[in-house]
Amino acid sequence: MRSRRARLTAETRDNWPILAISRMFGAKCERTSWAEDGTGVATFSLFDLVAKAINSMPQVAVKTFSCVVTALAVLGAACLAGDLDGPVPGGSQVDDCAAEEDPRSSDGGVEFGRDAAIERVRLEVMNVAVASHPSKHFTINAWLWKNHESPPGGVDVVLISGFGHNALFWEPMARRLLFNWSASVRFVVAVDLPGHGRNRDPFSGLPESGWAGRYSSVDLDDYRDAIISALDKLQNNVDVAPGDLLGAGLRVDVVGGHSMGGLVVQLVQEELLNGGESMHRRYGTTAAMLFAAVPPEESPWHYSDCRYGPASGCPAPSPVLSDFRKAFDPGISTRYGPHGNVKDEDFYRLFFRSRDGGMESPIIPTAEELACIWSREPLQAVLDLVALVAAEREEVQMGAFAPSRGTRLVSVAYEYDYFFARNGGYEEHMLHHHLRGDDDTQDVVTALGERAIHDAPWSAPELADEAWMKALE
Repeated sequence: MRSRRARLTAETRDNWPILAISRMFGAKCERTSWAEDGTGVATFSLFDLVAKAINSMPQVAVKTFSCVVTALAVLGAACLAGDLDGPVPGGSQVDDCAAEEDPRSSDGGVEFGRDAAIERVRLEVMNVAVASHPSKHFTINAWLWKNHESPPGGVDVVLISGFGHNALFWEPMARRLLFNWSASVRFVVAVDLPGHGRNRDPFSGLPESGWAGRYSSVDLDDYRDAIISALDKLQNNVDVAPGDLLGAGLRVDVVGGHSMGGLVVQLVQEELLNGGESMHRRYGTTAAMLFAAVPPEESPWHYSDCRYGPASGCPAPSPVLSDFRKAFDPGISTRYGPHGNVKDEDFYRLFFRSRDGGMESPIIPTAEELACIWSREPLQAVLDLVALVAAEREEVQMGAFAPSRGTRLVSVAYEYDYFFARNGGYEEHMLHHHLRGDDDTQDVVTALGERAIHDAPWSAPELADEAWMKALE
């Protein structure tokens, strides 16, 4: 199981005020930037003073002092800033995203998104529970795409988006699947994780003043539990509205996840294995698709493993800590508590460019499109994802997707992915090796070229065609 031991090293103490907030406080305001505007500068200076004080103290006194002074800093920020809850980046909301045709074309002009037979419908999966909050049930949003020309006996695909994204991220991929594989794919369903997309109020059964702190505490285990619960209900068409679309229920034939969503897929399998089941045994899942998936602790991931530079055994630190400061604004608000909030310019930098900035996707979202795929992220999930608090990332056993488990593992790596070292897909190959428990990597597809960036499933879904052919065999 995952360790939550805090690493109170000199490198992590600089972030401790933020971490303390994530653990203890659902505070009163939301800063619109980390340090660029006046409010952000004022707030950051308070945090910085705390960090400097912490670094001069004996380690044994760090935790208590940090929590107390951080509380004062939060209250000071609230007085300076007021309640700054505002619209999402791009100035739009998920509710405004029309179910229009996707304008992208590929392979010389095959406009796979303009087929009138493809329709998008919203689903609600109700009474979903997570183990960490057993008394609270909430509604999970999902989007279903269907091709009216597809056969009723076709394959159903379930997709899970990653950090800072919602289920509409999958629209181009869903439309391409239903256009190119209309003879074999019946439904494509993308599920919003708790707190993402239309699930902005994950504990809507509580009064608004009572759940801001709970939102910020939602973690990867909660994501895992919510997906298992939602898949159970979708498969049996229980507590699903409108239920008439699914008939006898969704067939969970193929499950795919992007980035953090790929890690959630791994955690679902791990949890089921620990209970004597598997995705194949419980759902009949024949293939699992991992798109630029975050690896577990047992598999190398430079972005997280080298966060402390030489202290981590690396020549230089990865950019994760600077990314956290610059891009992951721990917004503090009455509605959401502390949470990750990737601002527009950093969204493009992280998800549509290479790490060195030398390569940028030729297709990037407009402000309106960005608002439709962007999502807030509960801060605890942010911290757990790259082990900024815990000593280790999430654990998944070797051989979790061994051939004997009955679910074929297909992995997709992208050459210019910001979050992975440019070494020919080495980290993704090592992840595939770990999850299969053998040296067979024939089901790893490495996409090359300028389009092969982290969010390529949205901007260049055609790069995954080879992987889909493997998964749908």
